[in-house]
Amino acid sequence: MAAYQTRPDANAVVHNHAVHCTAVSILNRPIPAIHYMIAAAGGKLYSLRALRHFWHPRTF
Repeated sequence: MAAYQTRPDANAVVHNHAVHCTAVSILNRPIPAIHYMIAAAGGKLYSLRALRHFWHPRTF
């Protein structure tokens, strides 16, 4: 995937069209780690990337 080639520091890519995910994405705020398993992955905050079409060259 282009995301992993462009961003070798990325461990996962999430693509979702759920209504709540769309609503949260426009807030442009970090997503807090709220599940206990996040601690096993480092307990970091994850920010959302600016909304762009997936074919846009600067998406990643």
